[in-house]
Amino acid sequence: MQSDEEILKSKIKELLSSRRGRSENWICVRVERLLNAAKQNPFQQTMYSSHLVNLKVLISLILQYQEHLSGLEENIDALAEEI
Repeated sequence: MQSDEEILKSKIKELLSSRRGRSENWICVRVERLLNAAKQNPFQQTMYSSHLVNLKVLISLILQYQEHLSGLEENIDALAEEI
């Protein structure tokens, strides 16, 4: 059976764009932050399925924003090389 850490790592890798991958260390840092935040969750005893749906949507939005920012960085780098 996979640990919470392994599940989070695989989900993050799955959600990341293959176009611009992240290092294993980057993923490990994010997993550690998520696990620490989960330990501090004041609503841990009153988790509803709607909370999980909302959390998944927010995580997807954040990852989409990061992907968009990565695309902008690539454009900036390309323009800088032209100049």
